[in-house]
Amino acid sequence: MKAIAISLMLTTLLVGGVSTAGAASKKSGDKYYVDVQGHLASLTGPISATVTFSAPVQVGKVRLEPGTYLFSQVATSTFRVTSEDRKKVFVTFTTIPATRSRDERRAQMRFEHVGAGEPAKLLALYPEDSRDGYQIAASKTSKPVATSGTRPPKPVDDAKPVNP
Repeated sequence: MKAIAISLMLTTLLVGGVSTAGAASKKSGDKYYVDVQGHLASLTGPISATVTFSAPVQVGKVRLEPGTYLFSQVATSTFRVTSEDRKKVFVTFTTIPATRSRDERRAQMRFEHVGAGEPAKLLALYPEDSRDGYQIAASKTSKPVATSGTRPPKPVDDAKPVNP
């Protein structure tokens, strides 16, 4: 995937489809795009976008309440969400390349409806005039260790000297 260097100069993203009224018409698991309102210009720097949500949104494991946030690309595949003044960090997440098959002219965010009363989950960010975007990578979870038929390890007493 070619590198995308876009500066998102956004003032508002009203996520109407994420509001309580819009969520009622969606089924759990439905995925949908929301157009980003504002001007996007191709520049040679990382992505930086001021985004306002009108309803709660889930980004990774963090719930963002309605309000204005700064999305900043801090590395090729890493984004950070902070307060507008950058004093409070809400979440940092990694991304993987994503490609959208529709409406490449507008910047969009892709969401998933999780369930009634739950905030929409942010899945991906797509800059204007590009099919290529950034999908939020799934969080790594530790796999349970099989314990069937095995004994638990013996505790280690760090006070005892080790024999060479």
